[in-house]
Amino acid sequence: MVDKVLSDNPSIKWIHSFSAGVDLLMTPEIRSKSSSVVLTNAKGAFSESLGEFVAFAMLWFCKRGKKWLDDKTSKKWDPGFLSMLSGMTLGIVGYGDIGSECARVAKNGFNMKVLAVKRDPSKCTEKQRSFADEILPSDEIGMQKLLSVSDFVVNVMPYTPETHGFFDLQKFS
Repeated sequence: MVDKVLSDNPSIKWIHSFSAGVDLLMTPEIRSKSSSVVLTNAKGAFSESLGEFVAFAMLWFCKRGKKWLDDKTSKKWDPGFLSMLSGMTLGIVGYGDIGSECARVAKNGFNMKVLAVKRDPSKCTEKQRSFADEILPSDEIGMQKLLSVSDFVVNVMPYTPETHGFFDLQKFS
């Protein structure tokens, strides 16, 4: 689609992505015009919203959201046991803007323990450090530790050839 837009409008100087990821826009045509077309993104624009969405997803599982909906449909009342997020561990793989917002919500909103994996932990800001109990390198040891102790894992790595297929059943076994 981007290639068609470029071929139909050869004078384009700027393309903006409404998401942080621009991998789908990085076509050979864009790469060949890298000096004449500026490509920008919305890094950080949706971090707060996505942090809330991750909280919603964790609550959905802890509070058994599907069961509540099924019970409502079948008109039965079975309160059962509900888990608390407080004290659970959130593992965050990819500790940038979105990951640190997920950590903030988990830590400050639900008193969760937070482990994060970042390619280079030394590049974390003080703010990012304040939300995570531990920031691990993205090597095999760091990933093993995060996956072995996390109740929830959120993947917010950028989509690249290196991250494609990163998670598989073996990692979660």
